[in-house]
Amino acid sequence: MDFEIIFTNAYSQYALKAFEVSAVDYLLKPIQISKLEASIEKLKKKLIVVTMQKRLELLKENLKEETIKKIALPVSDGHLFVNIDHIINFNADGAYTKVCIKSGECVLVSKNLKYFEDLLQHQRNFFRPHRSYIINLHFLKKYSQNNSLITLENDEKISIAKSQKHYFELLI
Repeated sequence: MDFEIIFTNAYSQYALKAFEVSAVDYLLKPIQISKLEASIEKLKKKLIVVTMQKRLELLKENLKEETIKKIALPVSDGHLFVNIDHIINFNADGAYTKVCIKSGECVLVSKNLKYFEDLLQHQRNFFRPHRSYIINLHFLKKYSQNNSLITLENDEKISIAKSQKHYFELLI
């Protein structure tokens, strides 16, 4: 179920049944604004707890398997949970990072590239060819040795720093 329910009814005898089916609250008609506002606050608190529980479950799963399966990307209205294998690349944008996903979507998050570099340090399929990028090696489309240029499956072209060229060529 991807939603929450606040029941409204004129009869109090149905309140117990509403809570049995996991209602957030039960409001008697006529609805008082203060009670509606209190129900909405209760709902907001519940959603925060649910998000934290999802993040903790994700952390436990990642720690148990010693490899990261998903990461939580902080977005304006919460967190976007993305399968790590679906991330094509990370692109630094000042104190922010643009995360490009296999679906074609790019998400701007309020974390710097160093945060993701530290998070992914044990992931073998991620490589930092340049100070502004981290790429997923599973999404390589083309590598041009002459001009040290990588093309990813999303057609993004990324140059390789001279200091990283040797390491990259060992990986491919």
